[in-house]
Amino acid sequence: KTEDVTQGMGIYTPDMTLVAQVQAMPGYTNALVHTFEKLGTYQIFCMEFCGIVPPRHGQ
Repeated sequence: KTEDVTQGMGIYTPDMTLVAQVQAMPGYTNALVHTFEKLGTYQIFCMEFCGIVPPRHGQ
């Protein structure tokens, strides 16, 4: 849930294949349910451009 701006995130495999993604928009509650088919390490990346250096990234 977000209260101010649209947010998005994606889950990627080590070779950068997108596995799943979800967006959060003000006023809505979204849920992501995903069953991983392979054991492994996955990375989560932001999918929205918020400007040059968003103040809350990395916190």
